[in-house]
Amino acid sequence: MSHDRRQRRYGRWVRGWPALVGWAVVSVPMAAGAEPSTDDPTTVVVAPLVVDGTLPDNRRTELNESLRTGLTRGGFELAQAPGQLASCETASCRARVAREAGADYAVGMTVTVQGRDYAIGLTVIDAATAAVVAESAERCEVCGFAEVQQLVDGQAAAVGSRLDALALEPPVLVFDSDPPGAVIRVDGQVVGATPMERVVEPGRHVVRAERDGYVAEQREVEAVVGVRATVRLELEPIPRTHRDRRLRIAGWSTLGAGVAAVAIGVPLIVVHGRPNRLACDGDDVDPLGNCRFLHATRGPGIGVVALGGALVATGVTLLVVSRDRSRSAARLSLTAGWARVGVHGRF
Repeated sequence: MSHDRRQRRYGRWVRGWPALVGWAVVSVPMAAGAEPSTDDPTTVVVAPLVVDGTLPDNRRTELNESLRTGLTRGGFELAQAPGQLASCETASCRARVAREAGADYAVGMTVTVQGRDYAIGLTVIDAATAAVVAESAERCEVCGFAEVQQLVDGQAAAVGSRLDALALEPPVLVFDSDPPGAVIRVDGQVVGATPMERVVEPGRHVVRAERDGYVAEQREVEAVVGVRATVRLELEPIPRTHRDRRLRIAGWSTLGAGVAAVAIGVPLIVVHGRPNRLACDGDDVDPLGNCRFLHATRGPGIGVVALGGALVATGVTLLVVSRDRSRSAARLSLTAGWARVGVHGRF
């Protein structure tokens, strides 16, 4: 087969690892009898193959075997996959099963088949964080099955090189919350509002999410070198009892201030135009006993009463909103007159 024809068959990388790394591993297989380092072998569990399209059972078995062979050539130790791994479809489920099996990673492969065209995807999930630490997707167009097996083997063998490269990158935490817009603190320092991401130091960090009207959420997360992990925080609304208590306090405070303002404003309106007895003396009093200095307090009095009325209305609204529905509805009434101002209520 010519070089050009082979290039057309193997297609191109869609995303993932550079082709140079993958083919370098394929082109230079481990020498016969050579063994990967066993100082601290990396252990993986392999999830069952997912196929989109038509692929005979024997072909599925052969592709699974190619995947396992490639991982072994890449220096990985294969752990026995528990039976429940077959029913896992999410990253968190696969990570949990991998941890139970004592593995460092869970590896899954998807194959899309359309005639003689194949699309092969490989996903590596960190067992500790449930983060997808590596992904690749490759197409093989008008391929024979042996060529597909070779591609699978090469992709699997390149996983080790990809993880080694990731180990040189700093850890990244991606923060998300429901609802969004929560303020994120990392180790007590505000770093922004969700959604957002941040490069952090490796190790354990305390993450806290805060948003008005919701109970703050706090947890510890482990930042791993080379891993981009998502931290999703679900915020619960503040319980109604706490929220109502705060509203009741605000309502009574506002109501009290409004009543006080009305109590001050009404007398100011009442005394408008009346003699200012404090300034009526001597020449300031005419022969008929009229003082030339009169109180001019109607304007300020009306303003203070209007302000007090607005505060009273606001306070009543807060109290009605915060009332306990298990009790009778609150009944408030405001009585005002030239001689008295009062609030009557039953809660």
